[in-house]
Amino acid sequence: MRLMGKARIAVIMPIALLALVANTAPAVGSTTHGVRGGNTAAAVPGAQLWVSHYLGSAQGFNLATSAAASPDRRVVFVTGSSVQLVYATIAYNAAIGAEIWASRLPAGPGNLNLASSLAVGPQGHTVYISGPTTVNSVTGYTTVAYRAASGAQIWLRRHAVNVSFIAMSMIASPSGRTVFVAEDDNGGPAFTDVAYNALTGATEWTVRRGGFGQGSDGITVAVSPDGARVFVAETSDALGSSGGVFVFPYDAATGAR
Repeated sequence: MRLMGKARIAVIMPIALLALVANTAPAVGSTTHGVRGGNTAAAVPGAQLWVSHYLGSAQGFNLATSAAASPDRRVVFVTGSSVQLVYATIAYNAAIGAEIWASRLPAGPGNLNLASSLAVGPQGHTVYISGPTTVNSVTGYTTVAYRAASGAQIWLRRHAVNVSFIAMSMIASPSGRTVFVAEDDNGGPAFTDVAYNALTGATEWTVRRGGFGQGSDGITVAVSPDGARVFVAETSDALGSSGGVFVFPYDAATGAR
């Protein structure tokens, strides 16, 4: 992240806060790394229900960046960057914290994957991960879809932009047919917004646009309840040291402003 002469709040990959009930039914899925959950606590408001630790393939750097619950609240999905700078995504039983599956996306020698955003399809069948990557010295971002029940990879798409990044955001459409990804360039006021076919990963539209001011520091994406419009919000220094927020609406089907 670049250093800034004037202090202001930067919006960086937020981690979802999960409120889950203790009596949630177990999830159905394949366990690949064994059970690591703790015991459930009494259903007292604010009481810790369980804690689970993910250590990756070896001791070292592990950073969780985004989390979400399945629509039926039976599973909690967590993603982030793990040892050797790979995407690491884990599914936990929401009732007891037992690990259901863990998937790691290798980066390869000299490459890196930094997972920063997670979304769950509205039917709960698919989990989507996106974040900045460097592959063969080409920077960009990678979006990958996993089966929610097993962690098996469905598709993977890389999008080259040749810049570094500050923040990313993604969301699935209410119909579950499209995944929208928005990224905020680091060090320059530019953005790339992409719509992917949720089943195949095919690119439906891409918008490359300029931001405001000399730099922007955060981004988030939302979709209307009917799925007709996508809204991308960014923070910028265009309004002076206090910064400001700008919202861009798109036609969800075409990407037209």
